[in-house]
Amino acid sequence: MEKITENFIKRSENFVDTEIDGDIVMMDTESGGYFALGLVASEIWRYIESPKKYDDIIDFLLKKYKVSEEQCKKETLEFINEMIEKKIVKYT
Repeated sequence: MEKITENFIKRSENFVDTEIDGDIVMMDTESGGYFALGLVASEIWRYIESPKKYDDIIDFLLKKYKVSEEQCKKETLEFINEMIEKKIVKYT
């Protein structure tokens, strides 16, 4: 199995979203479940409106926030894995 970091990350098609005070709130149109994303997670969600490579996401975040590359990679990978588990994003 290929690693997530070597693939494109893309949004799942069954989610609709809206922005409230800078954060994203989304609904799964299949299950009716709701999810709220914080500031950085919302930035990632906006950025992957079209599929992006993991490294491109990291570069985007490093340019936008003062964070070490190590911490950025670790936390972003954890977030993406959580989103994959919840079927909010997928990798191709």
